[in-house]
Amino acid sequence: MNGQRSPSLAPSGFSNPSSTFSSQIARLETSNSHHLPSPGSPTPTLTSHRTSFSVINEPLPLAKQPLVYWSDRRFWATDIRRDIRADNSWRRESAWQRPFHISFLTILLMFIYSYCVFFSTTSFFVEPLIGIPNLVGWIVFGLAGVSMAGMVLYVTLVEVEASEVRQAGKARNLDFVKTVGVHVIDNGVCGICCVSVPVRTRHCKSCNKCVADFDHHCPYLNTCIAGRNYQGFLVLLSTTVWVSALSMLLSFRVFVALFTERDLFIRTLSSTWHTFGDENSLWVLAGVLICFEGVIALLVFVMSTALAIFHAYLRVLGMTTFEYNTGVRSTSRLQFLDFRRRSSS
Repeated sequence: MNGQRSPSLAPSGFSNPSSTFSSQIARLETSNSHHLPSPGSPTPTLTSHRTSFSVINEPLPLAKQPLVYWSDRRFWATDIRRDIRADNSWRRESAWQRPFHISFLTILLMFIYSYCVFFSTTSFFVEPLIGIPNLVGWIVFGLAGVSMAGMVLYVTLVEVEASEVRQAGKARNLDFVKTVGVHVIDNGVCGICCVSVPVRTRHCKSCNKCVADFDHHCPYLNTCIAGRNYQGFLVLLSTTVWVSALSMLLSFRVFVALFTERDLFIRTLSSTWHTFGDENSLWVLAGVLICFEGVIALLVFVMSTALAIFHAYLRVLGMTTFEYNTGVRSTSRLQFLDFRRRSSS
């Protein structure tokens, strides 16, 4: 040997990571044996050159995400106009992380608008039109609003990422190219997270992470609905159904009183809305606000009711939304069909 390195067996132009790392150690030891560092001088450091993974000792590139986006299609396939490695390094931590789906922001604005109109206008007609004290209406809708807000926070903040990915702690494959209609997980292994995952785990392209017991990605909540937050989603859905139904009926009753009981309508709001002008201006402004509140409540009621019925049907089938949409039957679905067949025979 005599201090001479053996010839490299690697082809020309190929850098062997282990030989590079070893040569750096040898040069550092030789340098330190002849030139000891003086007190206070910086200590030499080594940089890893493991080429089998993405960059280890350098910070991952961060994708520049927009504040608002209109369609999840921007996540379904790799866009060559953007930095692929930066896009693959990004993952959604929670629903309150940009980018925000336009449906998510719309639902938040509708929720805030409906409650502002209720407590400023509609709630004053609970007692004169229905016979129930206004305080009761405030308490009922107040508690419903607090519970809905709490469930929204729970569903959107809970971590739904597969525990296998977090426990493995492997580097992500930043060079993976996503294609429309092609799943990221192939043969039980995620092409981006580089981890073997259970059967019902799916890599959500919109959140760019593997989600355990994946049901669907909800644009209205800007997050995935899966095993850890599915029960909370059902509670939120059922609460939304009856709250929107009450709001719709009350808004309809007040809107009718806008024309049939104009004097009662003006007299009820004149004490709190007198600063908005004369009676005609008050009548028009309150009527428009209540009309929009009723339309919003009607839309939310129809959508939430249809969604609640659909998920009740899925519970009977023992399937997830993803399995229903793709026609994939899980083991529990096959067991259920076999049990029903044997029971009927």
